[in-house]
Amino acid sequence: MYLENPKFWNESSPNFLIKLLLSPLSRVYSKISKMNYKRPYEYVSENAKVVAVGAVTMGGSGKTVVTSAICDILNMAKKKNAVLSRGYGRKNDEILLVNPDIHTFEEVGDEPLLLARKSPVIVGKNRGEAMHFANHHFNENFDFFILDDGIMQKSLQPNIRL
Repeated sequence: MYLENPKFWNESSPNFLIKLLLSPLSRVYSKISKMNYKRPYEYVSENAKVVAVGAVTMGGSGKTVVTSAICDILNMAKKKNAVLSRGYGRKNDEILLVNPDIHTFEEVGDEPLLLARKSPVIVGKNRGEAMHFANHHFNENFDFFILDDGIMQKSLQPNIRL
């Protein structure tokens, strides 16, 4: 998806007033974004590498496809990996180990159901807490945690950003 300035942005009138009114909001948004970017991560993985897959667009940019390919590569290399996902669109906030045979998309989201056929998938609002859940549930160390759509989250510090 190619992003462009809105048409009114370069016009002198009559939409110049809209541009003038939106400029202060743009500065406020920029300040908030910079503050969020500088905020420290809540959790750091001590054993596993954390790979964050993301993009600036929502839906259709291939994040889940890339996450799936990473799972395939790690599985072929015999690396213990798990996907940590927010479970976009699900109805609850609890941390769950996704089981595609019993869970529905309302419970875990649609993309985690697809990925759970390749690697363990844990859904949770906070990726750091989901990492701890995975470590305690499986009672073993993972080699990799993959964050599907995890570029913007600030809970678990990634080692690699794609």
